Amino acid sequence: VDHFLEHRAIFIERRRTRAEFVARGLASRDQARATGVYFAASEVHAELGGLLSQARAKVQKRGQR
Repeated sequence: VDHFLEHRAIFIERRRTRAEFVARGLASRDQARATGVYFAASEVHAELGGLLSQARAKVQKRGQR
């Protein structure tokens, strides 16, 4: 029973997370349509790559202490 409840809780959390992700995407789309401001995928990927590199460096630094 515990395993079933744990699995169910994980499923519900994933569904909630997915719904929030879709809602943010739709809001972003609506904002872009309303303002006419769009971003190239390459710009977004570059920015996200930079954030990921910073986060990885921070984690690596913590591991060296």
